[in-house]
Amino acid sequence: MIIPTIDLMNGKLVQLEKGEKKLIELENPLVFAEQYSKYATVQLIDLDNALGKGDNFELVKELCKIAPCRVGGGVRTVDKAVQLVKAGAKKVIIGTKANKEFLIELANAIGKEKIIVALDARNGKVTIAGWQTQTNITPVQMAKELDEYCGEFLYTCVEKEGLLMGADLETVKELQKVTKNKISLAGGINSIEEIKELDKLGVDAVTGLAVYAGKFSAEQAFIEVLDFEKQNNLIPTIIQEKNGTVLSLVYSSKESLAKTLETGKVWTCSRSRKGVFQKGATSGNVQELVEVKTDCDKDALVFMVKQKGNLPDGSGVACETGQYSCFGTEKKFDLQALYDKVLDRKKNSPEGSYTKKLFDDELLLKRKLIEESAEVITAKNKEELVWECADLLYFLFVIMANNGVSISEVEKENQRRDNEKKNTVRTVGE
Repeated sequence: MIIPTIDLMNGKLVQLEKGEKKLIELENPLVFAEQYSKYATVQLIDLDNALGKGDNFELVKELCKIAPCRVGGGVRTVDKAVQLVKAGAKKVIIGTKANKEFLIELANAIGKEKIIVALDARNGKVTIAGWQTQTNITPVQMAKELDEYCGEFLYTCVEKEGLLMGADLETVKELQKVTKNKISLAGGINSIEEIKELDKLGVDAVTGLAVYAGKFSAEQAFIEVLDFEKQNNLIPTIIQEKNGTVLSLVYSSKESLAKTLETGKVWTCSRSRKGVFQKGATSGNVQELVEVKTDCDKDALVFMVKQKGNLPDGSGVACETGQYSCFGTEKKFDLQALYDKVLDRKKNSPEGSYTKKLFDDELLLKRKLIEESAEVITAKNKEELVWECADLLYFLFVIMANNGVSISEVEKENQRRDNEKKNTVRTVGE
């Protein structure tokens, strides 16, 4: 698959030739992260940190909130890697400090599966310290030596970086002979055909300059590696609400998928009407795209959506029969639905809204949290405890919404803690 890259320098997105000459400089990397977040993992490289010229850590944290990110550039201590994981990084990329001792220590802290070892090579030899220092070891030798201490290798052909002169497929094939770890490749990629060739090898394509220079779009590359051939140029697509409820099964063509990614609204391909149509264009029950996921062999899709329509709460129905779901399930009022309602009250409060009063009076809100916590503790039976827990969750969500904390951020933190707990008993090589 495609992994778009966002290289950071002085708070801006840049593309360099061979890591030296600046070719492109773009404002507001957050816009690009938002664009990529719906269908791809983003590779963030803090070039300032790699070169010892400051860092973009605060920006990296913001980007990790927007999109799933793998982060590298000057990650040379365990503490720094842990900070990045806490900030939301899915994986960290280690270059200069990629040695057995450091990787063992790091695996115990964040988990082996979160470690990507960077094999940055110039003229066949690994280069480190922001590509400033050449070593005598080849990428293949380094991969063989560090294979059991990481979960993935990132191979970058430095002399091709920023030149659009074609990817180094031969070295990738040599690397595959010495490791079963996932491999991603950066440097020189100049066409979708190369990305498709890499995908056939099971290798992810890290793309930068080709996208920003307009050779092709990241969306095009994502679409072209999917397998449309098994079912007459269509891919079955499950549409699923953010709360996990399956809404419908539709079909996507290349054209409808392109429109979905372009507009952020779900478009489908109708086999009976023989064309592409925006979901809800007539009824008003539109579906806003949150994320696209592919299955393992890339011949099926899942659209995670937010259903919007004409119901009093602003939501809508997915089925032409007027039901919430084509599978007959009722809409869940789960914790996310409660949080969304609280958030809506913050933005669109009706006259006399108690929730709005809480948003406007932080002292009152804090007092209510203390009061409700006490009532949870002193509940006399299960029925009363359920009631008081529901009250406490409501006030907790108000203070979360008032401070910009989402449920997904709390879930990510719980996931990080769970992984951290597992890592304390993991040994390298398991």
